[in-house]
Amino acid sequence: MHVGLERLHKRIEKCIRALYFFKECPIRLVQNIDVDRLENSFVLKCLRLVGDGPGFRQEQLEHPRALPRGDVFLDIGDQIWVPLHPFIVATNCPRCLYRETYFIDRWDDRKGLALMKSFERGHTAEDEQVASVLASLLVEHHNVSK
Repeated sequence: MHVGLERLHKRIEKCIRALYFFKECPIRLVQNIDVDRLENSFVLKCLRLVGDGPGFRQEQLEHPRALPRGDVFLDIGDQIWVPLHPFIVATNCPRCLYRETYFIDRWDDRKGLALMKSFERGHTAEDEQVASVLASLLVEHHNVSK
């Protein structure tokens, strides 16, 4: 095999192994929550965010605690869900009105605005709440590192 092709092949294999956690650790958007009185747990109605959407698979899962409706989580197993807010948020696009999943593209701490960009269509939206949470995380980190 050509040396360049062999290096490319190894690099692609390394990327695939690094991304395998997406299969093992699904990303879920909590749409609704209910209480299971008999099991003393919560029933989460979620969308499993896989692929390019918008037709995400719906799931109904039991969980030991209530989780915020509308938030996105990484399920790392054993009922441990890592919140992705404020770094990834799901909200309706102000232009097209469809629900989109946004990541932080830029943060202007002076203006108190986070510019969010959607994975699905590349649409942008400004978010003051995300900027506020980022500012509080920065203050918290600064206080802890002193």
